[in-house]
Amino acid sequence: MFDWLDWGDVPAWLAAVISVIFGVLSWRSSRKSKAEREQAERATLAAEQHAAAAERATQAAERHASAAERSAAADEKQLELAQKDADAAERYPWYVERRGSGDFLLHSRTDTPKYSVDVTGDPADAEENHFDVVHGRGPVALDMFITAQSEDTIVVSWHPTPDHAGEAWTQPIDL
Repeated sequence: MFDWLDWGDVPAWLAAVISVIFGVLSWRSSRKSKAEREQAERATLAAEQHAAAAERATQAAERHASAAERSAAADEKQLELAQKDADAAERYPWYVERRGSGDFLLHSRTDTPKYSVDVTGDPADAEENHFDVVHGRGPVALDMFITAQSEDTIVVSWHPTPDHAGEAWTQPIDL
């Protein structure tokens, strides 16, 4: 039955079969190793991309925070300037409008009421030019008589609060 088989060939055939088996195992191991290596490379690349994206997000957040700080500083500065303008307007709120030859109106440029308002000076009659309250932007008629010898300046004094606390504020006005 095994005439064609020479017993000297059996070890050669066995060696060949074992060699083929180990070759197939080696080939499978190599393919598996290559696939794992490629997968590891893809995972490394993905991790690097995620790290770069996280770095960009961090930089964007820092830029946003910096812009927010600059915006807040600008808003604060603008509010400070607006407050200074409002304070200046409150310190010098008056102007006089001349209507006709002897009619004068005292106007406030601000919306806030002024208390215990007195208008004094050579052309103004102090008794007739006292007002308990002058409402914001409201005109009041002044009793003044101007002659060639009259001074050209009147002084308006007032209190900014209804309790008349502190010293009266004053503003000279040229006629």
